[in-house]
Amino acid sequence: MKIRYQINAYDYIAFQMYHAMHKPFYKRMMLLTRIIPSVFLLLIPIFLSLFTQTEFWSSMLCYTLLALLWYFGYPPAAKWMLKQKLKKIIQREKMFEEAKVYILSFTNDGIHETHNDSHTKVPWEKIHHVAETDKHIFIYFNPFSAIIVPKKALKTKEDQSAFREKILNKKEKK
Repeated sequence: MKIRYQINAYDYIAFQMYHAMHKPFYKRMMLLTRIIPSVFLLLIPIFLSLFTQTEFWSSMLCYTLLALLWYFGYPPAAKWMLKQKLKKIIQREKMFEEAKVYILSFTNDGIHETHNDSHTKVPWEKIHHVAETDKHIFIYFNPFSAIIVPKKALKTKEDQSAFREKILNKKEKK
């Protein structure tokens, strides 16, 4: 099986976003960054009512709304900021001035990826895991790096299923 496809900046950003959002460290930091400021915002009305003449319930309502806004608004804002940083890196490094053409093929030894002058060979036993989004399949060959395959390179749902099964079956056999 041979697949020919192009990778552009959008595909690279999608991989980096997926990878970041699924790291345990990032998940933990996201949770802490949501909870800790929200708790502090909820404590402010208590201290205000103790040390000033501020009415407790009105300040509690305002700070509760702020805490909820922070708790639910922070994740989309963090994703947006990460995406903007990735776009800047891509522009600065001139990584994707034009789309890169890749050829992915399967052999009994493993997966072969060819692009321009480079060639990557990943033995089946070295495949760490396979992840999937709405538009991409990521074949991780270590915890941090993956082969990015846009689903649009696989024309039909049947092709996508066959592709996924081929990788998982070969990986399990080795």
